[in-house]
Amino acid sequence: MSEELKPCPFCGSPSVTTQARHPSILPYFVECSTCDARGARREGREAAIAAWNHRPIEDELQARIDAL
Repeated sequence: MSEELKPCPFCGSPSVTTQARHPSILPYFVECSTCDARGARREGREAAIAAWNHRPIEDELQARIDAL
């Protein structure tokens, strides 16, 4: 799995990082340091990255562009 984070889907900033807080309650999430958007909390770092990077509409549009 790639650990590369996509830019923020809200502001487009590449300044996003994986955070780990509150270890007893799904500690990992991705956060944008520009607009403070946060991804879904997940058990593991890799799962938090996957949730942040999961963008079905963007992925579908890119697949259509690539097919041209």
